[in-house]
Amino acid sequence: MNQLYEQSETDSDTQYDSEPQYDSDTQYDYEPQHEDIIIYRNTYKLYRGHKYVLTFPDEWILNEMAHTGRQCPNCVNVNAEGIADGFGMWRGVIIGYCMNCAEHSYRYSRGYGFQGQAVENIPVVVEIFTAAWYTYLAQIDLNSVGNIEMNPEDTIENYIDLCEIQEQNAYLEYMNQDDGYDSSF
Repeated sequence: MNQLYEQSETDSDTQYDSEPQYDSDTQYDYEPQHEDIIIYRNTYKLYRGHKYVLTFPDEWILNEMAHTGRQCPNCVNVNAEGIADGFGMWRGVIIGYCMNCAEHSYRYSRGYGFQGQAVENIPVVVEIFTAAWYTYLAQIDLNSVGNIEMNPEDTIENYIDLCEIQEQNAYLEYMNQDDGYDSSF
C-alpha cells in the first residue's frame, strides 16, 4: 500500500499532518492536485511528476532551491528521444543533484553531486563527508532503480567503469599535489 503525506495548509514550514494518507494502489503518473503531496510507490516516490529514489530525503524534495534539482537541466533532463540523461538521474529516477547544484547551491550539504550514470564526484580531500552513496543511497541496489529503457547507458558495467576512471583520476590528482615539502636537499 502506498503512503501519502500532505503538507498542512496552515503551516508555513514543511510539517506533515499527523495521520498519513494511503492511496488505494491506483496507478497514475500525473501531477497530484495538491502540489505538496509525495506519492510513495514500491520502487520510487513521485512528486510534481518526477520520480525519486525511495531514500531521497523528503525534506530536500519539498525544500529545493529555485533552479536546482527538478528545475535544473543538468540534474534532470529528458532529451527529445525520451532518454533520461540528467546527471542526477538513474534510469529515469532522480537519485541526487548535479555537481554544480551540489557545490554552488547546497555547498555539499546534500552530497557532492553526480557526473552521470550514478557516479558521484567525491573530492580527494573532504572536510564534511556527505557523499550520497554513504548516506541516503547506502542501501540502494541500482539494478532495482528505474527502467533501463529510460536510459540504456545506465548499466552497472558502465557505472563500474566510470568509478574506476574516477578513482584513477583522484589518485593521480592526489599524487600530483604540492605538499609543500622541498625534496631538493
